[in-house]
Amino acid sequence: NLNNIFLIIFDELSLDFITNKNGSIKNDYKNFQKFSENSFFFNNTYSSFDFTSKAMLSLLSYGKSIELEIIHNQNKYFKHLSFFEENLYEDIAKTHKVNVFASYDYCYYHTEYINHCVSFVSKEKNFLKSIKNYVFYFYLHSVPKFLINELSKRSIINKEGSILEYFKREQEIIDHFIKTLETDNKSKNFYILHSNLPHQPWILNKRGEIDIGKIIKDEDKIMNIDKLKKNYHETIEYSDLKFGSIINYLKKSDQFDNSLIILTSDHGVSFDKNIFLRMNGQLNDQITKVPLMIKMPNQKKGEIKERQANIVDIGSTIVNFINKKNIKFGLSKNLFQENVINEVQIPLLSVKEKFDLTGKINYIKNIYCKNNNHIYELKNEKTFTNIANVCDSL
Repeated sequence: NLNNIFLIIFDELSLDFITNKNGSIKNDYKNFQKFSENSFFFNNTYSSFDFTSKAMLSLLSYGKSIELEIIHNQNKYFKHLSFFEENLYEDIAKTHKVNVFASYDYCYYHTEYINHCVSFVSKEKNFLKSIKNYVFYFYLHSVPKFLINELSKRSIINKEGSILEYFKREQEIIDHFIKTLETDNKSKNFYILHSNLPHQPWILNKRGEIDIGKIIKDEDKIMNIDKLKKNYHETIEYSDLKFGSIINYLKKSDQFDNSLIILTSDHGVSFDKNIFLRMNGQLNDQITKVPLMIKMPNQKKGEIKERQANIVDIGSTIVNFINKKNIKFGLSKNLFQENVINEVQIPLLSVKEKFDLTGKINYIKNIYCKNNNHIYELKNEKTFTNIANVCDSL
């Protein structure tokens, strides 16, 4: 009696940061902790990219985009999902309505697959204006910093105002998501909620109050690691609070027990001085390891799963659970097939930004494999014809 499926993604949420040395969720994040104790907690889960657009494409394409990146040297971004005839939306739509809530650009690029999409919320009414909201994200993360500062100096953009509005909308989208659940509880729904609340620049405190003064300039970040960690921690505390409000509503409305609920992230972030933050061409566990918790319908007891998983496995796991089958889609495997053997270690890719003189961004990929000692070995010097051969020497 499966009614709804919830895929909740908290962007840039590092598993290593929210867990203790014993692998359990820290007490500071009580809602994440409680959910982990009532679900299957895959505590050895990786993302294959440190870049949101590529990570989410790998999830929605069952990992096939990774093969294109490595074997065929084709750069594929979020908007290229239509190149994949077999994707998670197509398979989910056979049984469920597809609903997406995100400031990230799902609505702009994925309209053909989605029944209902919200990326911008105003006080008057809702708009599918992801391109407008994406501008804030673009200014914040993609445009060269010297250009942002120059545009701000000339009053062409309001740098601080953009960041402020962006995070306000992040809060509003979650609130609107909960209100939507109140009005549509009769049909079978698949919901994606992609929240950037825990994403840099970490200006939210644990109550959700926005403080622009928390922003640390790029050139000062390496000298303020402890302050950055504190800001990140407070932002996660607030994300945990908002996650708790979602779970509480699902319980209150009798949707919690008979729904499939998945909590994960697209990548983490590093506070290692040698591999600082992310998108610097290098990887470590802080960046690649992400939370993955799956609560099955009517599940009463949690369980820790030690086997290695990847966020690309989410697709096969959902589709096989709905159809009560065991089909492998691309690199994606069903995490609930007890005898599953991870024959292929999925490579990990770091995307590094390089700017030319015009300010245009070029993305350079570094391909890694991780050995048993948690050392990331660079594999760029080889040409591969099969994804199984990339990490076979490990």
